[in-house]
Amino acid sequence: MSIPTEAAVTGKLSTLDRFLPVWITAAMALGLLLGSFGVTSGQALAGVVGPLIEVPVLVALVYVALGARKRYFTHVPLPA
Repeated sequence: MSIPTEAAVTGKLSTLDRFLPVWITAAMALGLLLGSFGVTSGQALAGVVGPLIEVPVLVALVYVALGARKRYFTHVPLPA
């Protein structure tokens, strides 16, 4: 009986499970910012918008671009 390697174990995890520590850390940072500066603070809002909104949106756009590349930009050989 062999012990599974780290690559074999992480390969079975979903994307959400792989990045779960990142989301937990982001949620903790959000709680600290809102607790320190208050809900109406512009500093707290600026600290939350980047990591929790912009980064996931940009990652989603990368996935959309990769999917569009496979669908619309297939390799067509040029005639000789």
